[in-house]
Amino acid sequence: MKKTSLLFAFVCLSLLSAAQTGLTNLSFETWTTIAGPTPSGYVSLGATQITGGAQHLNSYVRLTSNGQATTSPSAAGAMQLATLVGTVPVSGAPYTQKPIALTGYYKCNIVGTDTVFGRVDMTKNFQSLLNSPATAGFKATVTTTVWTSFSIALTYTGTFNPDSAKLYFAANKAYAGRAAGSSGTTLDLDNLSFIMGGTGLKQIENENILLSAFPNPANDKIYLESNSMLAEEVIIYNGLGLYIESKKFEGKRADIDLGNYSPGLYYYSVLDKNGMKLKTDKFVVIK
Repeated sequence: MKKTSLLFAFVCLSLLSAAQTGLTNLSFETWTTIAGPTPSGYVSLGATQITGGAQHLNSYVRLTSNGQATTSPSAAGAMQLATLVGTVPVSGAPYTQKPIALTGYYKCNIVGTDTVFGRVDMTKNFQSLLNSPATAGFKATVTTTVWTSFSIALTYTGTFNPDSAKLYFAANKAYAGRAAGSSGTTLDLDNLSFIMGGTGLKQIENENILLSAFPNPANDKIYLESNSMLAEEVIIYNGLGLYIESKKFEGKRADIDLGNYSPGLYYYSVLDKNGMKLKTDKFVVIK
């Protein structure tokens, strides 16, 4: 956290109006150019807006390491959620719900032995509510050139609801307090989303869209069909609302291989091409 604070202090002086209140801009469509480009609602070092080829909508964020020979956060392409309080941005954003996971998509280019990572912390009165905040994250040490989903599960220590959420991402292991990273390591991020408790699938459904899952219960494969060509992608969650995988529709159907699924209840959500949820339902896996 000390290094996070150093990064934040470094950027605060020149980003006094960059941050926006609340959890917005999770697909990085809006940007500010104050003291260099940064997604609206965040403070960052080494962030670039990439237009075209996004996982969702039109643009995404790329964080790039500059590889300084130091463990200082200034060596990292790093970004964190921030809120403007008066004229001073503070780390995190107001958030009173209790999500059980943060999901999103990433790509990365790893140079040398570098590491890219992301972290979530849910807090109340500046104290973390998570069972182990340091493990509420993901990291990658291997280059991936295609959009790859990630899910950061959040486990709480008590029954209190948070009053704020903090998100951190970096393209340099120096930011995580390790040895200095490598110049040119990149981390691309898009389409972040908090998953809520229960099914994690709360939404306004489209009553004109019909879904079917067969066979149900299923053993090795299940086939999802929609009566609408609007169906673009299906996202599957387990009974706790944790992300399992996503699959593109081919025409009006998506085929799901259940070979690695454990027996139990699963929920699925069908999205259109803009990432809006059209419908949700459930199926059962038996072995």
